Amino acid sequence: IEDIDFLAQPAFALCGDGQLLAFGQIRPRADYHHLARLVVAPELRGQGHGSRLVQALIARYPKANGFSLYVYRHNQPALRCYQRLGFAEARDPEPGPPGG
Repeated sequence: IEDIDFLAQPAFALCGDGQLLAFGQIRPRADYHHLARLVVAPELRGQGHGSRLVQALIARYPKANGFSLYVYRHNQPALRCYQRLGFAEARDPEPGPPGG
């Protein structure tokens, strides 16, 4: 809980049928919002839960100027998911260590 700054950063869980499907946080950055710690339960990946999570997170902040996220290049399923949702590769406007 301390490592992910759980008490200070908004955190959200996507649940269904009594189980945790996915988890994510939103961190304010400059004039936009950063989606962080996006995780789908490994045994449930490839079923659209990542897309549902990201869409739900974005819907929580309708007045945001934009959203960002980090993803490893080798994580092709996640890259495809985020690209389908309209994300594109860009330079980080706030350089520093990734992981936010």
